[in-house]
Amino acid sequence: MTQFNDVLNVGQAGAAGIDSRAPLEAGAGPVYYQAGASTSPLFVYDIVPLTLDKSNIAASQVVSGASFTLTAGTGVTSTTIKGTAYLALDVPRCITASGVSTTTAEVAISVTGLDAYLQPQTMTFSGPSGTATPTIGTKAFKYISAISTVGNTLSGITIGTSDTLGLPRRVDAFGYITINWADVLKTAATGFTAAVTTTPSATTGDVRGTYALQTSAADGTRRLVVTTFCKNPDTIDGLYGKTPA
Repeated sequence: MTQFNDVLNVGQAGAAGIDSRAPLEAGAGPVYYQAGASTSPLFVYDIVPLTLDKSNIAASQVVSGASFTLTAGTGVTSTTIKGTAYLALDVPRCITASGVSTTTAEVAISVTGLDAYLQPQTMTFSGPSGTATPTIGTKAFKYISAISTVGNTLSGITIGTSDTLGLPRRVDAFGYITINWADVLKTAATGFTAAVTTTPSATTGDVRGTYALQTSAADGTRRLVVTTFCKNPDTIDGLYGKTPA
């Protein structure tokens, strides 16, 4: 693959002999233009995520300071990477924890796995209380090796996938991204969470950012097309975000 370390310009406008416009001020000397139009470091991400499933990573279990038994459900597959067993999600996405009883107690849930670029990462988030709205983790995982609790859930909790999806490149602000979901261009930042640019930890967000699908849910047919602009493609941090923790 051919690589350019500098911005590639296309076209002849502004090249020597092409532009004969006068200087802005008399006596200011010649005006020099950068030849051509600069290409931008854009990346297009095109995926069709499967329908979320609240229990396709772990079926209902009562766990007390121990690990969940992980089972590959719909849209999840089992794989081995460098001798370690993982559950592989269809696309990088955040996971959810759902209570199956009103007596389910809120506990801290810890997740260990890999991101889309096989970088190890961990995450700790709060589990659900009762059967209220499922809680959603802050980091997008592609592979999961272990999930455990710090306390006793008292009643069953399921672990599954959400409709909050990981972004492929570091995105610091909504102005650096365009999102087309289910053939609708999103003009509002609702659902968008920018990349974490401080030192990552188990309780911070995703190092590239996430997007929670709006208006309609993933169903295995709807398409997400994301175009991101990278303002600093010369460093790993600038392109892929900080090293996950």
